Amino acid sequence: MLFRLLLAAAVIAVLYYFMGRYKRLAPEERKKWLLQAALIGTCVLLLLGAVTGRMHWIGAVIAALLGFARFGLRLFGGLSPFLGLLGKGAGLANPIFSTPHLRVALNLEKKQLSGEVIAGPYTGKSLADLTDAQLLELEKLYETDDKRSYYLIRLVRQQSTAHGFNHAHQNQNYAEVGNPSYNEALQILGLEAYVDQTPPDRALVIKAHKRLMQKLHPDRGGNDYLASRVNQAKDTVLARLNRP
Repeated sequence: MLFRLLLAAAVIAVLYYFMGRYKRLAPEERKKWLLQAALIGTCVLLLLGAVTGRMHWIGAVIAALLGFARFGLRLFGGLSPFLGLLGKGAGLANPIFSTPHLRVALNLEKKQLSGEVIAGPYTGKSLADLTDAQLLELEKLYETDDKRSYYLIRLVRQQSTAHGFNHAHQNQNYAEVGNPSYNEALQILGLEAYVDQTPPDRALVIKAHKRLMQKLHPDRGGNDYLASRVNQAKDTVLARLNRP
């Protein structure tokens, strides 16, 4: 009886975590993540079936191997945020930039921005589905009311028209956008698995910052605004870790 209660509590906790994770994903990433989550859930159910004697262990192993063969090493990409809760071996995810109006993810390998509008005009719309005229409309709206959204939407527009980041505003002072909150900073550093969890250690924060700057520094083909946000994120997280 006690085992069943503990199992039920564990299942509820895991479902709660994955629901929160799903809501924080950009629309373009949700389908792939759901497939990975389904595979993980199937493997866990098979393992439980073998442990409780409801399924022969050989059948469970064969089914799990078939699932692994289908999705290959992508499984680990789905598991990394969850495993990140267990300690220093956390995987480093792509950075996410959250503002009052936007939630934008950056694919580091492709240096490509994607995301959605979360407040104001076009709420719920994917940025990829908006026309340049609609993006320009949002840019003008954000210019005075929300500088963080303004700089991000400019980058999205530049990306769609110039196929890359525009560096015309390098060396601009972005102090006006303010520092990110602690949770925002974790997302920017690709440490979203630590949001509302035990903080990462200092070495992991520095590693995450270095990894991003290798891609986002303007001298390496990145962008000065994104690089400045990464620097601010590192300072914010380290300041929290340095508190007594």
